[in-house]
Amino acid sequence: MNIVYVLRFYDCDNCDGYHILDIFSNRSDAEKAKKELELRDEKIYGFEVNSYSLKEYIVK
Repeated sequence: MNIVYVLRFYDCDNCDGYHILDIFSNRSDAEKAKKELELRDEKIYGFEVNSYSLKEYIVK
């Protein structure tokens, strides 16, 4: 069994759920990518963004 971390974005404009942005096998890489996206969006929009999430899945 392996664990993968899925980086997701919630599209509130469409409100149809999450979109998969990337899949990581390493949790620290996934968290780093999530933080970079959040910081980028904060600079663009000027406020804290909560649209990104990580979901852990067990793959057989």
